[in-house]
Amino acid sequence: MKALYTIGYEGADLGRFISALTRHGVDYVLDVRERPSSRKRGFSKTPLREALARNGIRYHHERLLGGPRPLRDRLRRDGDYAGYFADFDRYLDTQIPLLEKLAKTLQGRVALLCFEHDINHCHRREVARALTRLTGLQPEHLKPDEESPIRHHA
Repeated sequence: MKALYTIGYEGADLGRFISALTRHGVDYVLDVRERPSSRKRGFSKTPLREALARNGIRYHHERLLGGPRPLRDRLRRDGDYAGYFADFDRYLDTQIPLLEKLAKTLQGRVALLCFEHDINHCHRREVARALTRLTGLQPEHLKPDEESPIRHHA
């Protein structure tokens, strides 16, 4: 891995989303949604993979890095992000072998993908932090509607 980004597609159209990725030279999108389906046109697994491929970007979905449904359901009920992230971090600790494998095998500039625009309300922040611990790379959060990334230190 040469660089680590995160990106959320909430509020973006597919063109702006792909433009943000290409503008930053992203080689690989790692989809960290538990279920890679979307009501938003173009963002379900197969159409997204095809659109990315047309732009020279590889795609990989990793279900085990998604927020487990029981944790997401509880968050919807209680709105407790601190509790959600604490529980997700404990879950993520069980996925260290997978994270180590991905850190070694994903080549180039990698962007973690999920829905939420605000990284502070998305589990991909925690996945990025875990990958930072393994790679030493500082993640940058890309916004499809802006020209420059926002650096988030893990």
